[in-house]
Amino acid sequence: FHPSPGPTGALFLEIPVSERVSFRPEIAYVQKGFVVREGIDLNLGGFTLPLGARIAYQAQALEVPLLAKVNLTDGPVQPYLIAGPAVSYTLDGRVRTRATALISTRPIDVDVDYGGNLNRWDFSAVGGLGLAMDAGPGKLFIEGRYTHGFTRQVQVPVVNVNVRNRGVGVSVGYS
Repeated sequence: FHPSPGPTGALFLEIPVSERVSFRPEIAYVQKGFVVREGIDLNLGGFTLPLGARIAYQAQALEVPLLAKVNLTDGPVQPYLIAGPAVSYTLDGRVRTRATALISTRPIDVDVDYGGNLNRWDFSAVGGLGLAMDAGPGKLFIEGRYTHGFTRQVQVPVVNVNVRNRGVGVSVGYS
């Protein structure tokens, strides 16, 4: 399994609780997924033919983190920590396959049917670090976070398939 980078966008409120602590509810669009790549090189008498396949799972989710933000220092540049729970709901998903042998085939997309064995809901924990800088009336920020899902995403009756969402994100924004 390899990571599958995807777009993320969020809106948030920052509600001060004290001088350094604030409550930060968010609503975000997040693309989650993974890629599996397999291949071999066939030796055809001095000519090597690469054969391979790529399978990518991509899911679009609406995520609601309820974060605590702790400013570590005051001044024009402020490092901060964020942490809290999140709930997400998968809106849509697909599996995209592509084969290669000198050339790549056109992608074949299969929609994912959620419900039954696949779970749309995910409950997770979020933790991260950020750096905010004064920029005019607001702040420019860069943030890194890790999301650790607790909900098993695949429910197969006989086999225990331990598939859970995990993700790393980097954001740049203005507040």
